Amino acid sequence: MSGPMDRIADVLRRHAGLRLDGPRLEAIRSMIGSGRDESLEAYADRLEVDDELVADLIDEVTVGETYFRRGPGHFELLRDEVLPCLLRELEEAGSSRHIRFWSAGCATGEEPYTVAIVMHRMGIADRVRIVGTDVNRCALEAARRGRYRKWSFRAMTDDLRDAYFRERGNEYELSPEIRKLVEFRHLNLVTDEIPSSKGG
Repeated sequence: MSGPMDRIADVLRRHAGLRLDGPRLEAIRSMIGSGRDESLEAYADRLEVDDELVADLIDEVTVGETYFRRGPGHFELLRDEVLPCLLRELEEAGSSRHIRFWSAGCATGEEPYTVAIVMHRMGIADRVRIVGTDVNRCALEAARRGRYRKWSFRAMTDDLRDAYFRERGNEYELSPEIRKLVEFRHLNLVTDEIPSSKGG
């Protein structure tokens, strides 16, 4: 018979396609041990019947590491080659369609917001639709707030940061002009449908 950690691992695999590795295992043990009068066995039992508890567990083990301009070469390629090519193709086809971007596993939003900043600096923000999705609800709420600590800017120059963010105490708040370019949605890559490519 499977032990409680095996059952918890199976829930994560079935509901979110996640593998229960060392850090996630420790996160679960810490969560269960932090002031809860509940055994792992009882917790595993509840996971089988409580979808909200499953969602809380997924939030607990999927905090992602991200920052602005992570992998700067990707954004330079996007700006210098990919986007000009797409825009030329649309122009030649006489199309008014938007260019659509999907940031899967967007965590707290730094990646899709970086894309939005690139679009804005190119003067084509009105031609794009950007969607950021993640399975972690807490991360998505942080993304929608658009407020970040200094560590999130470790790959971004101060002048670029200051052009799009306003300092608020120990945080930096993204300008509404950029925030409105990105739509954030909760999405589980295992169980949900991917964003539609139809429309706009």
